[in-house]
Amino acid sequence: MRTRSFSRLGSAALLRKLDWYLAKERFVTAVVIALLAEVDARKLYLSEGYPSRKDFCIDRLRFSEDAAWKRTQAARAAQKFPRILTELAKGRLHLSGACLLAPHLLPGNADELIAAALDQTKTEIERMLVARCPKTESMPLVTPIPSSSSSTKVHVSENQAPVAARVGSREPAPGQVDVDNFRAKIAPIAAERFEIRFMVGKETHDKLRYARELSSHQDPSGDPAEVFDRALDAYIHQLEKRKFAATDRPQKKARRSNDPRHIPPHVKRVVRERDRGQCTFVGENGHRCLARKFLQYDHIDPVARGGQSTVDNIRLHCRGHNQLEAERVFGADFIKAKVRKRGPEIGTRVVSPEPMLCCES
Repeated sequence: MRTRSFSRLGSAALLRKLDWYLAKERFVTAVVIALLAEVDARKLYLSEGYPSRKDFCIDRLRFSEDAAWKRTQAARAAQKFPRILTELAKGRLHLSGACLLAPHLLPGNADELIAAALDQTKTEIERMLVARCPKTESMPLVTPIPSSSSSTKVHVSENQAPVAARVGSREPAPGQVDVDNFRAKIAPIAAERFEIRFMVGKETHDKLRYARELSSHQDPSGDPAEVFDRALDAYIHQLEKRKFAATDRPQKKARRSNDPRHIPPHVKRVVRERDRGQCTFVGENGHRCLARKFLQYDHIDPVARGGQSTVDNIRLHCRGHNQLEAERVFGADFIKAKVRKRGPEIGTRVVSPEPMLCCES
């Protein structure tokens, strides 16, 4: 489409055409939100090979991160309060307004809040919500807060480090600023170069200083980026050892277990290498899930049906696709009943706060 095609229109005709397309856009936007709500309700993003609705919107639907967030927020709110769709289609409520309203909508106040937001700008809606749902005021000044005396400390001799790194304490240190509202920012600044910016407390700052001092022979400059990189190497090695049984010195004879759901370490290592540390679910459209978070070992032939913990019978699945497979095998109603009965577990497949666990089938 070229803007030149509108250059011959008169001013009145141009504005009429703009109004017509705007009305059409608002209606289509409301339809898209309704369709996304149904996709979300059915969890169709899982069968398409995506671990979450966010990934589905960004990769499959080609939304930007911001557009995906706004539409999914509006879609989830519209599931409970369909009036949002009506007002979006009319153009009396915009997407930003719907997203602002979403966290505050309840059956008892939804109609009132939506009505108050109609034909209002984003700023006006924000003021309306603040008036009805006041936030806690921020302190005008930052005041040092004494740290807990019960903090666990690592004592280091004077010739090792002038500052002892305190470990295990979550209490604010003297002069520490509450950084909960500050979000880490990672942005590309050149080819294969990134800027990472985040806030840390005094404890983390002291640990960084101590690490720079300990590594001064290898890196006299004390470049924080170099320390950060080496710390990540050590942390990744620790996590892979715990989650994937990764090791440079595997045992020749694995310990035997009478638990049929136990997955031997050597099986974990082979499966992780074979599956490239990524969910192996492939959607009906041929798209393989790209998830590397919340991975679980999944028995292809469930243990409940005689499946063994062998390399050929184990695969990596993200949490969402693990549950999807459980529902396919045992039925959605059965899994829902298990969820209600067993709480933190999904069916017979254990789900834990840990991102990587042996998953029961």
